[in-house]
Amino acid sequence: MARRGISPPAGERMAREQSELHLLYRMIANASAAFDREELRKHLYAMATRPPEVLRSISIPTLFITGGEDTTYPPFLSDALAPLMSNATVEQVPDSGHSVYFQRAGMFNRLVEDFLSKAG
Repeated sequence: MARRGISPPAGERMAREQSELHLLYRMIANASAAFDREELRKHLYAMATRPPEVLRSISIPTLFITGGEDTTYPPFLSDALAPLMSNATVEQVPDSGHSVYFQRAGMFNRLVEDFLSKAG
C-alpha cells in the first residue's frame, strides 16, 4: 500500500472512499516523521509479551474499539485479549482501518459514549 501512496494504517478503503481525510491522515503522519516509530514498536512488543496474569488483574471497565480492516492491529487480537479481563468489551467497526476515531468518528463517539454511560 505504501508504494501506491496509501497509508497502511488508514487502509485502501479510506484512500478510496475518503480521499481528503486520507490526505489529512498522511499529512499528520508526515508532520511527526521525526517520531521514532521503531522505538515505540519495541515498547509495544514488550507490553504484548507480558504474561496473561497482567490482563487478568485489570478489573476496570475497558473498551477495545477495533477497525474491521485494521492491518496494524488486527481485530482478532482484541477478541483474544478481552476474555482474559473481567470487565472488557470489544466493539468492531466494519469498513474501518486502524484509526476508527478518525475514519468513522461518529461511530467511534457513539461507542465511547455508550460505554461510558454504562460504566459510569
